[in-house]
Amino acid sequence: MGNDRMNPLISIVVPVYNKEPYLAACIHSLQAQAYPDVEIILVDDGSRDGSPGICKQFSRKDERIFFIEEENRGQNGARLTGIEAAHGDWIIFVDADDYVSPQMCMMLLQNQNATHADSVHAAMQNVVHGEQKAISNQLTGVYPACEIMKKFLQNTIVIPERENKNEILNSSMCAILFSRALLLDVFRKMDLRIRFDEDTAGLFAMLLREKNVSYIPEILYYYRQLEDSASHTIIVDLIQQESYFGKYMAGQFRKAQMPEDAYRIIDNQMLVSLFSYGGIHYFNDYPGIFPFVEKKLEGKTFLYGAGRFGELFYKNRQDVPIAGWVDKNYAKYQAREMDVQNPETLCVHDGDAVLVAIRRKRFADEAVAMLKQRYPGCQHIYAISEEILNSPYTLKKLRALRS
Repeated sequence: MGNDRMNPLISIVVPVYNKEPYLAACIHSLQAQAYPDVEIILVDDGSRDGSPGICKQFSRKDERIFFIEEENRGQNGARLTGIEAAHGDWIIFVDADDYVSPQMCMMLLQNQNATHADSVHAAMQNVVHGEQKAISNQLTGVYPACEIMKKFLQNTIVIPERENKNEILNSSMCAILFSRALLLDVFRKMDLRIRFDEDTAGLFAMLLREKNVSYIPEILYYYRQLEDSASHTIIVDLIQQESYFGKYMAGQFRKAQMPEDAYRIIDNQMLVSLFSYGGIHYFNDYPGIFPFVEKKLEGKTFLYGAGRFGELFYKNRQDVPIAGWVDKNYAKYQAREMDVQNPETLCVHDGDAVLVAIRRKRFADEAVAMLKQRYPGCQHIYAISEEILNSPYTLKKLRALRS
């Protein structure tokens, strides 16, 4: 495919790994782009299902589609292959189980032409069991890249409250118009051993190299939230993976001469991952953080607290299935379409557990005392407060991972 065209060519790179049930729908949405000058690069990363056959079939029928097969190197390895094969000056990543708006390429490029930003980010919508749910990246305007890094710090667990609660950022590399030249430089230096937090590593490395980034509020990307996706699976070697991530990002921060307090962005990302995907045992020598993991619970687990901290726990906590979510201000949260119930409806038996996720330790302890009085037979009522997660012990353990 040549570059002798009036419009800039946009290369859409799709890493593919065992996504047979969703792959055709993804490719159809890319073929339907209103912007005429696109190429679609499908990079199969060692799939063991029917994904390669689907890719071959589409590439035979559409000259805009290129298919590359390689041994498994992880998502960022597949992305690097796609970047190197791309003919366009601009690249957009799309995950093989997601789908996009027909206007995605057109609107992203139009904004870049108007703003001259280093990258342009669209809003994303989560899709759970076919239902459209939470929206992320709903910012509008051009921002210094360093300001976006600060906003990511405000979207993790151990932080002050956000000024604007609608500024929910997503660390995905998808739904973004990137410069191929800059991507190539960053990804050729990427630690491809990172198989978890791959998107965050790539996005943060790009932000450290960019000057200005633009956000448009239109929803142009639909992210299927699947139970078997990498971000919703317990990672066996998560501690090692977070060490790869932490060391790589610390090196990038040093090269960019970031101030010492900025490293907290790395620590918070590692904490969220360890907190959410099975790395709790890394903190086992401090029983004040996650005491319930040392006990075998025979009953159900309930969550008390629907504030911002409790909401993060509810959304991210995959290795502790939550049987019920309650808060004394349940009516307020129900008005926001959150699945929060009245604490009076809570039916706790002796073998069950109640996890109290409230940001301030004093209020968390008060809730524990109230629950223990209400359910005297329940021996598993624990408080997880932001202040405990923010302790010097926790920070020391996180710094050790990136040192």
